[in-house]
Amino acid sequence: MASMESVAGFEARASEIGMADTLMQRLTDAGIDTFGKLAYVCSVSPTSGDDRPLKDALQQLVVDGDQLTPQELILIRRLWFESYTLTMTEIQNKMQKNPSDTPKTIPLAERLVRVEEQRERLKGLIYDQFVEPAHALTDKVRAMLEDGLVTYLAPKKTHF
Repeated sequence: MASMESVAGFEARASEIGMADTLMQRLTDAGIDTFGKLAYVCSVSPTSGDDRPLKDALQQLVVDGDQLTPQELILIRRLWFESYTLTMTEIQNKMQKNPSDTPKTIPLAERLVRVEEQRERLKGLIYDQFVEPAHALTDKVRAMLEDGLVTYLAPKKTHF
């Protein structure tokens, strides 16, 4: 599952559940491009039984004079529920984190976007599987950045 701040993971999941590119673009244009942003789009939780605040927030943010169709609302509700669940789980895991825990893995969609960004940024470098860092190494470095805690990675451990 994707991170609550992953734009690529959010887009991949929306596509998986059948959300049209036009609806995804409307959400993105409204600034809703991650699970974390959709989870907090309104003040109620998806389990409250009242989705009127969600509809009102979407009407203000997403719709340019057009009403969302019932089919679009179904997909957004589903993505909202998943966003809320993912965000609450991720926050809970951060609160209960133990230094000996293994680092959280970067979702595949996010990993692929990052590799492509590096290829664009590092022109002149032949960027293939021999140069690309191991997934476990990337996950460890990401964990260091998130935790704000730099740890030594021995050269013999960088190949994982």
